[in-house]
Amino acid sequence: MRCLLGAAHAVIITTPASPITTKLQVDTVTSVRADLHTNTPQGNSAPQKEKIDPEETEASESTTTGLFVSEQSTQSQEVASSLQTLNASSQSMDVAPSLSDSTAQSTERTELKCSIHAAIQYNAKDAIVFNVRNKTIRLYGSGIIQHDTIKLEAEEVFLDLNNHTITALSSKDKAGVPKRKVVLTKDNVEYFAESVCYNFESQRAMANKLFTKQGDGILCAGKIKKDRATTFCADQATYTTCNLARPHFHVGARRIKIIEDEKVASGPFNLYFDDVPTPLGFIFGIFYLPRRGAGIIPPKYGVGNERGFSLEDGGYYINFNDYADLTLQGSVYSKGSTKFTANSRYKKRYRYAGNLCYEREINVLPKEIGPLGKEKTWELKWNHYTEDNKTSSLSAEVYLQRKSSSVYNFLRDSNGKNRMSSSIRYTKKLTGLPYTFGVSLQYAHNLQTEMADAIIPKTTLRTNKIYPFRKKGGTIENWYSDIHFQHNIEFSNKLCNKVGNDTLDFFEIRDWPELWKNSKQGMRHIVPLQVDIKILRYLNLTPRLEWQERWHLEKINYKYDAKNNNITKERMPGFARVYDYNFGAALKTTVYGTYFLGHNAKVQAFRHELEPVVSFTYTPDFSGPEYGYWQTIKGNGRNGEKFNRFEGAIYGAPSNQATAVLKLELNNALDVKIKSKADAKKRNKKIPLLKNFDWSTSYDFKKDKHQWGDIQFKTRTSLFDSLFNIDFASTFEPYLYKRTKVSGNHNKKKYTKSNELAWNHGQGLGYVKSASLSIDAKLPPRPNKSSLDQTSELEVEKEEERDRGYPEKYVDFKIPWDLSLKYNWNYTCTTPGDDPRKTNSLGFEWRIDLTEKWQVVCSSAYDLTNREWEESATSISVYRDLHCWEMNFKWNPLGDAQTYNFSVGLKAPLLKDLKYTRKYP
Repeated sequence: MRCLLGAAHAVIITTPASPITTKLQVDTVTSVRADLHTNTPQGNSAPQKEKIDPEETEASESTTTGLFVSEQSTQSQEVASSLQTLNASSQSMDVAPSLSDSTAQSTERTELKCSIHAAIQYNAKDAIVFNVRNKTIRLYGSGIIQHDTIKLEAEEVFLDLNNHTITALSSKDKAGVPKRKVVLTKDNVEYFAESVCYNFESQRAMANKLFTKQGDGILCAGKIKKDRATTFCADQATYTTCNLARPHFHVGARRIKIIEDEKVASGPFNLYFDDVPTPLGFIFGIFYLPRRGAGIIPPKYGVGNERGFSLEDGGYYINFNDYADLTLQGSVYSKGSTKFTANSRYKKRYRYAGNLCYEREINVLPKEIGPLGKEKTWELKWNHYTEDNKTSSLSAEVYLQRKSSSVYNFLRDSNGKNRMSSSIRYTKKLTGLPYTFGVSLQYAHNLQTEMADAIIPKTTLRTNKIYPFRKKGGTIENWYSDIHFQHNIEFSNKLCNKVGNDTLDFFEIRDWPELWKNSKQGMRHIVPLQVDIKILRYLNLTPRLEWQERWHLEKINYKYDAKNNNITKERMPGFARVYDYNFGAALKTTVYGTYFLGHNAKVQAFRHELEPVVSFTYTPDFSGPEYGYWQTIKGNGRNGEKFNRFEGAIYGAPSNQATAVLKLELNNALDVKIKSKADAKKRNKKIPLLKNFDWSTSYDFKKDKHQWGDIQFKTRTSLFDSLFNIDFASTFEPYLYKRTKVSGNHNKKKYTKSNELAWNHGQGLGYVKSASLSIDAKLPPRPNKSSLDQTSELEVEKEEERDRGYPEKYVDFKIPWDLSLKYNWNYTCTTPGDDPRKTNSLGFEWRIDLTEKWQVVCSSAYDLTNREWEESATSISVYRDLHCWEMNFKWNPLGDAQTYNFSVGLKAPLLKDLKYTRKYP
């Protein structure tokens, strides 16, 4: 049924039979064209005798949808013609008087001028009322309006094109309680309210009794106003991260301002637990969302036995732009210590990212350490990497610190590193050349010995593999097409803080001239040449040749001082070229052997994989006088002792003796195939019995004695579907050690290495120099075989015992738990007769969930050799899930490492500062 009422004042559309699609789009200089397309079924409809007020339309169960389209060249005459069409069709139904020509003319002059630049789509369940003169649209019964990224759903919706507003109201029952609230959706964020008024031109909005979720937080407000696209102001607001109908806690404030995806700011606020106010609060508050803007970072309160009461990590956050930010934080302690931290993050998408952190502390030494004093320390950390490194890349891992070596600092940072290192490296692929250029700065410092050295700079030129005999396109035609080589050039300038008996400081500017004066420079070229050859389809032969050339700026001249009976050194500046080379080859293959046990057998087959590898390397002797790399000194019993003329140089000197080493390797793996029980069609299950079982040794043809090298053996396996993982390794000395008495002490024995093999004397592979065994096991609980729907007789019996008042006889095996065990055994003894070094320990980590909310973790290690618990490895942790809160407690109860750390705080990252901590020390 279609009705036209009010002489073009209003159009009321109710269609019980067929829907009408509606779309409205208006420009600033555009008139509205109303095209009402209906597909009403043919047939007579009952006439409607009484007029219907266009402002009050009764709801029906039908669904109504409208379509209004605007065009920039549309004239108002089309509006009148559409209305005349409606009038002609309505006269037969005796609904409203016909439109006169004058009315049509007045309608023709009606224009809807506004600034809507996006389509408005709307529909309603009951009725749509379009008032042409007042330029309004009303939707009744589950009305929906969509405009740009805004979607509004309500029982009654009013669209005013003159004022550019959309008003939505919720339906209420007889008691005035809203039955269905207004739902406003913008950018996939939903807002629920009793009423909403939205201006689609200024994008401002007003809502009453609103409820929404911003990130992890939930906001409720009596009244909320949207000033800008991303700014909200709320009155009588509550904020919480608890998603229960009655939250465990909330922050209540009279005024709250929200900047979407950035922060939440408020005036005076209080923290409520179960709607009970607490004195916890402040005169203002700023809580940052994951995308943070500039603002104040509130400090955290804490207590520690070492520094006393504290306000930690308070400061200010600066967001420069979408690519960089800066966090300035400070901490103050009641016993006089202070701490300052500056942390900056930066990121350029698809190009680079990094983090720069500077930290400075002033610690007041406790009285038990010594006289009351202050200790100043600082740290600098910089991490940088390049994401897109197709042509160039810059990476940095810088860690510098300045801390005293006092006992206090050592105890407070007992888990610190004994060595710190830093490096900055830049690489660039050179256009038109096969080289890649690289430059780096390196620094290393031993905190215990105070020995430090730096390489400033280290430059390199490297090539990829070059195939000189391959044609264009990389086609392989002959075996020599696989011949390839590389060219690597490297230059280094090395500085060391140990100059004679003095120790210089890299962080003191006055020491740098002396550091540069005693620096050492060097350069080298490395050219490896290699080819891969396939022999008889199964053998892989890899011959290789490597040339290395070193350039030094000085060398040493040795002289024998007969008067003082010593060797003197004289450094001679000048260019010195040093070269050496070595060559060799490697031959390897893989052999597979399978032993089948039968098609119906449970164990189908055993498979053995064997990989023998034979390699040979020859290095000539470069200590002859024709090379000039080594100097021979004779005198006072010295029978031609050789001295390195490039001792202490960056790249050193070639070897002073020839080597011809043949290396033998035998790698094994053993698998078994088990027949599948579940389904005969399924493939057999493959289980590794021995993941590796490897042997290796070497033989040097150039040695006069002890030509055989150590025999090394290692194996690894897993049992019961990787429940147990076992690793074992050992090293054998193949030569026999003969025992002799020490002169002057007949009780002590001395062992001398002979040139006879232990195998020839019935001592197997020889003397065990080192061995190690590691066993890892993870024991999960046995699964409960009783189903959830049917309880076993044993479970029923346990329930009866518990009900009869014997709770000690009841054990709930459904409680999830896991136990990780690790056993380590190490043995080292270089020569027989020495006291071997042994370590033998058993560690465990037991994790048990007492309930769904309680978890306890116990970990420790027991030294079986010294029969004592390892202090640093022993700890007890307790975790309690408090829904929107969490509690953590960790305790190290043994020895000097006794510590504990207790904290209760919110889970949500947004309110992570609302936390109470207590720790020792």
